[in-house]
Amino acid sequence: MFPNPETEWHSSLADVPNNNNVTGFKNARVDELCAKYDKSFDTQERIRIIREMDGIVANSYNYALHWTAPFNRIAFWNKFGTPPGYLTRTGDFYTAHVLWWVDPNKDNKLKEALRNSSVKLEVGTTDDHYWDEYAKTHQPAQQ
Repeated sequence: MFPNPETEWHSSLADVPNNNNVTGFKNARVDELCAKYDKSFDTQERIRIIREMDGIVANSYNYALHWTAPFNRIAFWNKFGTPPGYLTRTGDFYTAHVLWWVDPNKDNKLKEALRNSSVKLEVGTTDDHYWDEYAKTHQPAQQ
C-alpha cells in the first residue's frame, strides 16, 4: 500500500470544506507531483516524488507540530521552596502549585533583587534527575 498524497495536499481540495487538506495548502509543483505519482508504478520513482513533496510541504510550514519531550522545562521566580525532584514522579508542572511553597528567605531576596539590579540571585539546580536516581535506590524486591 502506498500513501496517496493527493487527498491531503492537492490544490483542488484547498478550499473544499471537510477534507484532509485542512490547512488549505496550494502549490502548483505539488499538484504536478501528485499527477506524476498517480501514473508511476516504479517504487523508487514514487519514493523520490514523495520525498520531494514532503520537502515542499515541510518547508511551507503549514503546521506547528506538537512535540512531546521526555522531560519538563520549567521557568519560575526563585522564591519557592520545593520538594526533592520539584514534581511528583508522575506529575508535571501543572501540579507544582500543590507541592511548592513560598520560601520567605528566597522571596525577600527576590524582592531585593527586583529593587536593586546589583543583587544577584543564586541559580538553583538546572537539571534535576531526582526521580531517575530515586528509582535506582528504591527498586521493589524481586520475587
